[in-house]
Amino acid sequence: MNPLARTILATIAYYDAMDYPLTLLEVWRYLSLEDVNIQPQYRKPQTLGQIDAMLSMLVRDGRLACVDGFYVLPGREKLVPERRRRALISAVKLRTMRRGVRLLRYVPFVRQVWVTGRLAMKHAEKSSDWDVLIVLAKGHIWTGRFLVTLVTQLFGLRRTDAHHADHLCLNYFITTGSLSISLDDRYSAHEYMMARPLFASINPQKFLAANTWIKRFRPHFDTLVLRSPYAVSDTALTHRMRRAGEWLMRTLHTEGILKKWQRTKIMSNPKTFQPGSMIIANDNELVFLPQPHSPRVLAAYHERCRHQGLRTCA
Repeated sequence: MNPLARTILATIAYYDAMDYPLTLLEVWRYLSLEDVNIQPQYRKPQTLGQIDAMLSMLVRDGRLACVDGFYVLPGREKLVPERRRRALISAVKLRTMRRGVRLLRYVPFVRQVWVTGRLAMKHAEKSSDWDVLIVLAKGHIWTGRFLVTLVTQLFGLRRTDAHHADHLCLNYFITTGSLSISLDDRYSAHEYMMARPLFASINPQKFLAANTWIKRFRPHFDTLVLRSPYAVSDTALTHRMRRAGEWLMRTLHTEGILKKWQRTKIMSNPKTFQPGSMIIANDNELVFLPQPHSPRVLAAYHERCRHQGLRTCA
């Protein structure tokens, strides 16, 4: 089979694992290599016209179906109205989420807030929470995380076991010291290529530039930041309030104390050591994924690859 055809089928198969049909433009932008070790000549960027021609051929051959401009695996046409339904739900959620992001602008050491997960894809359900990646100032990740958790808890915006839908899921923090995501796999490449900045007091392009490893999985990845219509701006007031809080926290020398306390809590939490959990806790990255979605998505993707006669690479 033509290498481009295999790459397109791998892309459709990956998003089918998340019940997400793709348009022509999305197939081009999110093109996902079947094999990350593919020879360099097959890594070169493809034009929109080349993708369009190959999609048409795959539809003619019965390898794909096209419904209202969305491409799906045969028999999965029902995903198209489902995507439209979830897009409407996501639009409502993103508007509601803005109040939480507005609040985070005042929290000391917060530099960026990115929406991630299904909400970034505009593919959320009514029961979905608000997944976010929060970038904190270098050297203050433990204080920043504590303050973000405290403020969102006080205002009833933090996700808990009792309150899931329409609450902030604080599962990923990084710092301006590196801005890089250490979970460099196929799932993370999708996750952070889809992410959108909802608040940024520093240039959000720096985050994408620090994660060019995504290109290993996605040859059309670039550092262009697609601004979300739901983004909020940094103002003179939010900037001054944040800086005043930072001066106070530095004066109180909170970082070392809060690091010791939080690390003790993390290491004593049974979820930290349960099978399959993904917990990272250091001065540049705090990740709390006791039940990560990636194994389930990748297993479903590999099943679809086998059905399509594709390689089942990581």
